[in-house]
Amino acid sequence: MISIFSGAYNNISGANYNPNWQQSGFDSASSVYEPTGSGGSGDVVLAYPNFNYQGVEFNGTYDISAMEFLHLDIWTVDGVAPNIAVISSGAEIPNAIVNGDGAWQSIDIPMSGITGNPLSVIQFKFAGGNGSSQAIYVDNLYFWKTAAAPGTDATISAL
Repeated sequence: MISIFSGAYNNISGANYNPNWQQSGFDSASSVYEPTGSGGSGDVVLAYPNFNYQGVEFNGTYDISAMEFLHLDIWTVDGVAPNIAVISSGAEIPNAIVNGDGAWQSIDIPMSGITGNPLSVIQFKFAGGNGSSQAIYVDNLYFWKTAAAPGTDATISAL
């Protein structure tokens, strides 16, 4: 697993969750937003109000070729149906996220064809908002693969 943002896992260090790409909402974005009703639990999420597009820059280049899925939890506001692109030295390929206003959605996107070059991933880009009334909230952003099934050691034989 390669965790980019999550309170449940060890995240990569040095990620920039709000790079200034001249996007609307830059000044109101937060990487320490605690949703109403979390009761001071410390469960923080990435908050992008006034959303039109938003980036997450990694602290380096990551090889995600062994991963099987990109996971994210997302809450959308005001009808936005965003997309996410995993950016590398290859083509930028947007992956649609269905609108689910007013409820957390847990999304797993298969890695097949998610980016032009899975050996050198450097950032994410969320896009698709109107830049004023629409917002997205993101948590548990990570790459993962299914655990290997336990089996017998092929190097040991019974006598």
